Amino acid sequence: MAIWKMGCNWARNPNSFYPFIHDESIVLGYTPIAPIKLDDLVLITSGYLVRAIVQVDQKPRSITASDYRFVTNQYGIEWAPTTIYSKAEWFELPANMQFIYQCQRGAAQVSKQEILDITNEIWNNRN
Repeated sequence: MAIWKMGCNWARNPNSFYPFIHDESIVLGYTPIAPIKLDDLVLITSGYLVRAIVQVDQKPRSITASDYRFVTNQYGIEWAPTTIYSKAEWFELPANMQFIYQCQRGAAQVSKQEILDITNEIWNNRN
């Protein structure tokens, strides 16, 4: 199981897609840099602030196989086979559990041990 970070603004689009993915209970990935897989955890961020941790619940598939075509215009999300999505189990962090992960990349695999430890501790004790 890998842990990924995914910001909620695609490229330089100012419109956050956080409400969209939250309401749909999905997570996005991008196969060249964030090829999420079944059971992976994903930190959902706004800037450096980690707002939620989600677990990939299904084998990800191309967004082009979905009814989400509107996301290109609304959020600037690339409509291509390399943009993937999956249903996900969401754990939205209460304000007192949110934390900072200073990674400037919009999507990346988490390698910093401190962030891996925090993520696993929160996820494993979420209920």
